[in-house]
Amino acid sequence: MRADGWSFTNDVTNLDDISDSECADDSETTKGAQRGAFVLPPCPICLDQTLLLASTKCGHVYCYDCISRAVSKQGRCPTCRAALRPKDIHRLYLHDSQPHSR
Repeated sequence: MRADGWSFTNDVTNLDDISDSECADDSETTKGAQRGAFVLPPCPICLDQTLLLASTKCGHVYCYDCISRAVSKQGRCPTCRAALRPKDIHRLYLHDSQPHSR
């Protein structure tokens, strides 16, 4: 254990060694994940699905345009009311979340 109270382990679990029954879950999220799909929840402001995501410093995720407008007008997170400035908004880039141009 380190002086700051944290301890670390070198134990590693190979996910390929875990059986499907050990990971069985009937939730739609898990079923989608098993197929390689990632379902994004709708934006809490406009309730639409979006590919242009952004998060706030307090960790809430919205459409980039929605949260940019909200912060410009209110200066607060619409979810938790934490004070925010435009520089506190961060674009999120998820693997394969952007449309491909082929």
